[in-house]
Amino acid sequence: MVDWHGGETVFDHAFDDTEMFQLDQVDIPIEGTIRQLAVGNEVLAMIVDEPRQKNWEVAVYDLVNFKTILSRGKDDDVHKIFTDPTGTQVLISLENGENYHCYVGKMLDPKAAKCANLQGIVIESVGWDKLDVAGLCLLGDMNGFLHEAKFDKNGCKHRRQVCNLETKAPVTCVEIERFDTGNSLWVGSTSSSRLFQFVGGPTLEGVFANQRPPFLREMPGTHSDLTLYRKRLDQPPVCFAWCTQAGIMHGTMDFTKPQDSVLYSETPLLFDTTSSGHDPSLKGVALFEHYFILLYADRIQAVAQPPGLSWVAADGSHRLKPSDIKSRTVWQKTFPAGIHNEGRSIVRNLSTGRLHIVSKKCIYELLVFDNTHSNHTTWRMFMERGIDPNEKDRESYFPVALSLCKGDAKKTARVNQAKGDYYFDIGEYGLAARVYAATTTSLEATVIKYIKHGIPDALLSFVLQRLHFMQKRIASFRQEATQMCCLCTWVVQLHLAQLNQLTDNPVRYEEVQTDFHYFIETYIEYTDKATVFELIASLAKPEELLYFVELLKDYKRVIAQYVTHNKLDKALECLIQNCTSEEYEELWYQFSPRLVQHAPHVLVSGWMATGKSKTSFLKPPRLIPALMKYHIKYNPPDVRQNQAIRYLKWLVDERDNRDPAIHNMLLSSYAKQPSDKDLLDFLIQHRDDHCYDLKYALRLCLTEKKHRGCVHIYTALTLYEDAVRFALKTDDLELAKHVVESVDSKDVALRKKLWIVIVQHVVANTPGGVKKAIALTAESRVLELEDILPHFPEFTQVQDFKSDVCGSLIKYQQKTDKLMRDMERVSKTAADVNADIEQLKYGWSYVTESQRCNACMYPCLAADFVLFPACRHAYHEKCLLSRFKKALPDNDPKRRRIAGVEDKIAVLGPAAVDERRHMAWGELLREVLAEDCPDCGDLQIKEACLPFISERDNLREGPSWKVET
Repeated sequence: MVDWHGGETVFDHAFDDTEMFQLDQVDIPIEGTIRQLAVGNEVLAMIVDEPRQKNWEVAVYDLVNFKTILSRGKDDDVHKIFTDPTGTQVLISLENGENYHCYVGKMLDPKAAKCANLQGIVIESVGWDKLDVAGLCLLGDMNGFLHEAKFDKNGCKHRRQVCNLETKAPVTCVEIERFDTGNSLWVGSTSSSRLFQFVGGPTLEGVFANQRPPFLREMPGTHSDLTLYRKRLDQPPVCFAWCTQAGIMHGTMDFTKPQDSVLYSETPLLFDTTSSGHDPSLKGVALFEHYFILLYADRIQAVAQPPGLSWVAADGSHRLKPSDIKSRTVWQKTFPAGIHNEGRSIVRNLSTGRLHIVSKKCIYELLVFDNTHSNHTTWRMFMERGIDPNEKDRESYFPVALSLCKGDAKKTARVNQAKGDYYFDIGEYGLAARVYAATTTSLEATVIKYIKHGIPDALLSFVLQRLHFMQKRIASFRQEATQMCCLCTWVVQLHLAQLNQLTDNPVRYEEVQTDFHYFIETYIEYTDKATVFELIASLAKPEELLYFVELLKDYKRVIAQYVTHNKLDKALECLIQNCTSEEYEELWYQFSPRLVQHAPHVLVSGWMATGKSKTSFLKPPRLIPALMKYHIKYNPPDVRQNQAIRYLKWLVDERDNRDPAIHNMLLSSYAKQPSDKDLLDFLIQHRDDHCYDLKYALRLCLTEKKHRGCVHIYTALTLYEDAVRFALKTDDLELAKHVVESVDSKDVALRKKLWIVIVQHVVANTPGGVKKAIALTAESRVLELEDILPHFPEFTQVQDFKSDVCGSLIKYQQKTDKLMRDMERVSKTAADVNADIEQLKYGWSYVTESQRCNACMYPCLAADFVLFPACRHAYHEKCLLSRFKKALPDNDPKRRRIAGVEDKIAVLGPAAVDERRHMAWGELLREVLAEDCPDCGDLQIKEACLPFISERDNLREGPSWKVET
């Protein structure tokens, strides 16, 4: 922080940045003598005597310009000047009772104007309402009266007397403050030796209505000054100081709610005028939160305040000797020698909180920084008072000392160390542990200190607190990770030792157990998991071990512990609820064989639940060992369904599982059921698309004697005859018929063979088998009566099926007649075709000399051409050949024929060598080309499917059309 205009420091040595206080001279062009200063915001108003002109003037300095607003002779001497907190209004009071007002604002050349309604009042003090921008204030005059006034740009709008302090002495100071509620006001005023206060509202008139001046305190003196300290302008004051020649009365203030008095802990500090070294030249006092600023004629000093503003001399009295003040002085600066450099007054700028010190020739600004002097620090003084056994209320010194450290880590650590020592000395070991933990003191030294005094609980508290503070720093100081790990392991051991000692005290045991669990949850990431596991396991604490592995989410050990202690329900619950991701896949395979024998229904539901999720991770074939361990006797009484079949069926039907092992397992489970209904349904369902091994299924059905199942499997193996015989073995004629119907209808011979097997069985094993066998001929649609006659018994009488024989003969006669009619129709059609061919030999068409080729549009007669009589389209041979090559794909039969003929012609060589063969192959090529008109035949349809750009053109021209990005 620097001075306003590079003002020169006028003290005995330069300051460095470690000082809390710094005094800078304000660079103002002043030639006369400064009599008085008033400060508002950044505006300085002052009375300056001009000795050459024998007059005085009131000037305003706004950091840029120095403006004179009023100038008069010595005959009309000025009394005092005042500014409001905003620095926009200046009030000037003369000894003759005239008063002037000047609105500074943004005026280029402001001038003071006389206030007629203030005539006859010599103003001694002004109290402004800091939160009222309308210019409301209280004026204190020389006769003990208070006047309410209001100012604007044009001067004093109104003025009225509101109170008589009945002192007939000047009102030296007036202050107006508002309570936090906003509806009440507090007014404090002082005379030469008395302090008054008023409470009321919401207006000033309400404050003084029907009130006599409340006499509060009195100290001897001829002049007094009341100063208040606030942290910000928009906040109420927190403490006050009232200064007279006899001493200083100070205390705290409370504006939270309206009350008769806002002053608390008032303590009078009377100067011991009888002692040697007393300096009666105290010119003014300013107050900060922890300091008095005392202005003397030759120096300025900052004196520290103890907590609670309770300052007692060494002998226990409130009468302070200079030595008492000196012992608490944290900063002091001496003015240069000379009468013009003597301090005259101290003025506070309410807007900025800065202090201005006035001498005859100079104005100084006192800057207050956040840190303290490196050699003589206030925080150390408060700390030393806290550890001094002779001090009273020692504990209250430490919070102030900590606040004055301003976050400095080293200073804060020293104060906390002293505070911890204080608590330890008075026997508050728990509090001491919490304080010690926040310091950087040696961990080992503090631990040894507690061990020597035999305080295990406090020792544990200290280690826990130290871990807490180390945890906050661990992100930026990784070197502490090892120490934290060691401490965490030690705390675990301490907790386990306490649990071992408290087995006979269940209440205390539960408390320590809760603390231990909380510690493990909080610091588990800093522990060595394997070491802690071994510690807990070595002390045979299964509950703590289980809690620890659950916290680690080491579900393998959790489930193993449950299974070991036969808590299978909890093991199953842990497996289903927590092991729901791929990383726990092996745990399902490891523990399912044991759990399926305990609660198969719940376990299978868990399998199915993991399979329904999008991230299904279980591999069903690896669960087959668990399914092999299952038996329906493990089901609970209210569950009858086979759980192995339930899971396998769900895989096949719902999840569309195609694994042969799963299908074989399901088939095996079905085969072992008493009823073959489910087996047959499964075989029928997967008849056309089976994943199981057919040979294994057949062997299984033969072993379990599931003959109907064998029929379906033989059918799937296309062993139809064996399937029919197995169906007939079970006397299931319908099943045998179903097998025959599954044979391809085009394979008539096989179907007839199978039907004959059925007929043989019916004739041999069924009463009235002959009639039933004859009925089967109509049902089969492939057998005739003559096909089954050889299989009838040897002595079967014809009259038993005479009508059937006659019906068969009639059907043969009908077929013969139909065949004769078909032959006659075919013969007639052949004759018609021959006649049409004969007629085509004499067909003709003509070409005019102007007819053009439909491809190249040149005259047809210009070259060899092909004419299509039906549509009269004509093409040159070469044009027709080119069109066919372009339109037909390489794999087209006609394209291949054309290519074959061209290859033959190319092999023959020039036409002169073998003209006859050339003509023959050329005629063959023309016959191929003339088979179909390209505009009226199949070629036109094929061309509609061709792309606009052929593949050959695309390969040649495509790169030139590529767009570069």
